[in-house]
Amino acid sequence: MNQYKFPPDTKDYTFFLKSEYHNNPECIKIIDEAVKSNSSRLIIIKGDQKIMDISCKNDLGKKIQSYSITKSFLAFGIMFLIQDKKLKSVKCKVSDYIDSWKYGEKEEITIYDILTHTSGLDNYWDFDKFTGYDQESQLFKYNINVKTLSNQICKTKETGKQWEYNNTATQILCTLVKEISGMEIDDYLNKKLFKPLGIKNYIWKRDKFNNPYGPFGLSLEIDSYLKIGKLILDKGFYNKKKIIDNKFLNEMLKKRVDFKMLSKDKKIKKQNIDIDYGLCWWIYNDFKYANGYLGQFFVINRKKKMIALRLIDSKWYNKKFNKKSKTDKIHFHSFVKLLDKIKFLFMNNKFL
Repeated sequence: MNQYKFPPDTKDYTFFLKSEYHNNPECIKIIDEAVKSNSSRLIIIKGDQKIMDISCKNDLGKKIQSYSITKSFLAFGIMFLIQDKKLKSVKCKVSDYIDSWKYGEKEEITIYDILTHTSGLDNYWDFDKFTGYDQESQLFKYNINVKTLSNQICKTKETGKQWEYNNTATQILCTLVKEISGMEIDDYLNKKLFKPLGIKNYIWKRDKFNNPYGPFGLSLEIDSYLKIGKLILDKGFYNKKKIIDNKFLNEMLKKRVDFKMLSKDKKIKKQNIDIDYGLCWWIYNDFKYANGYLGQFFVINRKKKMIALRLIDSKWYNKKFNKKSKTDKIHFHSFVKLLDKIKFLFMNNKFL
């Protein structure tokens, strides 16, 4: 007997699944996995039609922290600088704009190296090594100046030879945007991206020294993500107005680091996920996505005109989070299973 059914037997969620997909086993498996993994929201859009929408009743109306999805917005900031002719290309050296990098081992590191996590810089700002699971609270509690932290980061490996996911290094992108544009990253993206899309309600957290966080910190409403997804699908246009040239979106979403290099990273190898990497975006053929801690993900398939968004509220989840238990491993496994199911759905013409 098939264990999956629509809708699942729970009173904590509201469900929408387009009627023609009520007997679609892949769609129903996604819904089941979304509920099992405590999702706050999961929504899939194809063209102008909503395919499915799963909402936890306790989290309705919340702006949920996106965690590392924020990094993908840093890439937008860099693309806007190039479009505005304030930056020549991602191949420019960081030291051209930050004086403390002009001499020594970091002088030749480029913006491209930072965006692709191939800079060779030390990654001591890390969930496991530096701050435990609640990174943001720890940084705030100990009065960490994130701008100073990223400016003083040391180089420990050869640039361009190894991929290593690096929170500390991506913080420097906020400093770059400020040095080049004269505006903090949140203010700059508000001007270039959020306001043109009619996005007003968002939170971008800052440290005690008023520096915006770069590796995380952005919280958006669901509709705001969908507007940004539609902007990408529509090649930089929104409501018939060009916001960003499509060539810069292509640059951002193009494969830069292949799986052969990625798989040398212990965490990627352990997860056994066949993926590539762009400029702060993950890539699997036509499947482009940003993801974040706790299992947030924002997926785009431009070829199929599809968007998927999954968020989980950290305040709710951390009540049950115990680093010493297997909870986070189970949770991450659920996230991978859910993402794999959506990947299959997006890439297989048989279903959608």
